[in-house]
Amino acid sequence: MSNDNIIIDTPDGFAHLRLCQHIAALRIETRTGMRHSGGSMMNSARNTFGCVKRTKAGVLVELEALYVKTYGREYGSNR
Repeated sequence: MSNDNIIIDTPDGFAHLRLCQHIAALRIETRTGMRHSGGSMMNSARNTFGCVKRTKAGVLVELEALYVKTYGREYGSNR
């Protein structure tokens, strides 16, 4: 049995995780109508990443564009 745990222990790793968390939560909210129990992810994304759109779908598009700009690939792709 292999140990496939990933340890995130750098500021860049934390920033990547935070962006991924926001994208994943907003995808769930926009596609299913479910709501995040920890508060508004849209407002959190607007405050954390400076998004200016006023809808969940709009903020999601902004975050996905930020991901591509920052990491040079689409969110969810392996390469």
